[in-house]
Amino acid sequence: MDDLIKVYGASWCPDCRRAKRFLGDQRISFEWHDIEVDPDGVRTVQERNEGNDIIPTIIFPDGSHLSEPSNEELAEKLGLERTAMMHVYDLIIIGGGPAGLTTSIYAARENLQTLVIDSKGLGGQAGVTERLDNYPGFPEGIGGAVRERDAEFTEFFRAEYPGLVRTLYLVTRDREQARDIAQEAFIQLFARWWRISHYERPEAWVRRVGIRMAVRASKREQIRPRLERELDFATFPNPVDLDVLRAIRELPSSQRAAVALFYLEDRPVSEVAEILACSEVTAKVHLHRARKRLAELLGEKALIEETEDVP
Repeated sequence: MDDLIKVYGASWCPDCRRAKRFLGDQRISFEWHDIEVDPDGVRTVQERNEGNDIIPTIIFPDGSHLSEPSNEELAEKLGLERTAMMHVYDLIIIGGGPAGLTTSIYAARENLQTLVIDSKGLGGQAGVTERLDNYPGFPEGIGGAVRERDAEFTEFFRAEYPGLVRTLYLVTRDREQARDIAQEAFIQLFARWWRISHYERPEAWVRRVGIRMAVRASKREQIRPRLERELDFATFPNPVDLDVLRAIRELPSSQRAAVALFYLEDRPVSEVAEILACSEVTAKVHLHRARKRLAELLGEKALIEETEDVP
């Protein structure tokens, strides 16, 4: 079985040019057959289309074919990711070139849920650059085209992510938490892909990381009820506002931590950022979102207006 996609068409055909451009934009290798100069190509097209000359006719390595497909049909057949895995993101980046990818990596390291959107293959000009120095996650630089390594990681992610989520779900018994931990494990893998991709079983590495994170999360969940029962309200400001405490429990963990450090421990933003291992900008974002959400939960209009004055 040939591992290369074969595209049968003619140079004058606009749909053929569109299909070739789409495959090229996605950096998918294919073999072009111009049926005007290739008699065997004409026969292949007719055999696939009940005697009709329908172009482009695209034959895939698995033996299947598409005749005059739309870009949407091509994307579906190729298994390209076209829908986001989550409904809400902290940051959406339009454009998957070097700047967009670099931004997404650093944002993910700050625990921001990040989505990169691009109409073409990720990497932009970096995809055809022979060498890049100082690229995040590749301290020794990258020799050869970046697109090959990006494509290798993307293929690995698509193959292993669903299985890792299933495994982590058995540990955490929480689907959303399993997905979050799996994504974090793959973020750590991507930062080290230049090295771990050469391991005999890189899938074992990402599972080991993910399972360790899931076990730690499960242990924290197991002891949380006991700690909450033993919680001494005297440690909170007096008098204790139970409505506020209940509202704080509804916040994401990063925002709860920021609120506790900034408001209860009276620490400056710089120390909050240092303790949370994030930038001061990210710490301010956590506080801003926490105050806005608390205002919504408590129904306090004044506090909503106050969120514009984030520290």
